[in-house]
Amino acid sequence: MRYLLVIFVALGCSGAWGAFSAVTQASEGIEWFTPDRYQSLKPLGFRLTEFPENDFLLIFPEWITGREASWHVRPQWRLTGSTAVATWQEDEVAFRMEVQHRLTETGPELRWAIRFSNDSRRKLTDVAAFNCFNLVDAPAFKDLGMNRTWVAEAKGQRVRLADVKKTKGPRTMQFYPARGGLPLAEFERYSRYAVTSKETLAGDRIGVDSVDGKWTLECVIDQPAAFFFNNWEDDHGCIHAAPQLGDVAPGESAAASGHIRFTRRTDDPSE
Repeated sequence: MRYLLVIFVALGCSGAWGAFSAVTQASEGIEWFTPDRYQSLKPLGFRLTEFPENDFLLIFPEWITGREASWHVRPQWRLTGSTAVATWQEDEVAFRMEVQHRLTETGPELRWAIRFSNDSRRKLTDVAAFNCFNLVDAPAFKDLGMNRTWVAEAKGQRVRLADVKKTKGPRTMQFYPARGGLPLAEFERYSRYAVTSKETLAGDRIGVDSVDGKWTLECVIDQPAAFFFNNWEDDHGCIHAAPQLGDVAPGESAAASGHIRFTRRTDDPSE
């Protein structure tokens, strides 16, 4: 059986099965919709043929951050068939994302690409994208106990988040420093929550195995990871793999890309 691949350049954060403002577009294997949940974040919702009673929400990115400033991204979406394009601009910075589709042999895949432009007169340093993939209304994958949620490299051993020592704070969420990533204590946008783990994780993806053990989803980034993050509050259930965009000089832009892959399991992926 062949599956649909969706490629996109903009994302969002949380949704509800049967509770949406409007179905915006549908094409083979996927249905896009505008969620009622978290409307202020401008999420993009989608359903896949393989998981008909699951709503997946993209808030990609929820933030763009740098040492000099941070921005809440609230994009405007344009949907044409199986392609989604998001644009956003604030003051002297701008952002664009896209989505397209293709078929794969192993399962549906969402491929995304971001371009961030610095139209200011100052250099922006250590820029990163806080990409939120929300599973709160996806019961096939939602994992508040973190027993099926993990971080790994392409062919490396998984680190289960339930086994990673947490820093307790006012909210049940956690930033995980990435090897070669950002020093999170130096960024007020992250350190304000006081929930940064003391453990450093190595990887290019964060993933979740389905409740029935038949599927794995992975959020993979093509650039070095700035950090990983998850929120296990009951009304969130989101996972994040944040790509580094690096330093962006005045008048220049930076890009990041990756994909969300759903793979039907044929063996034990932890072996």
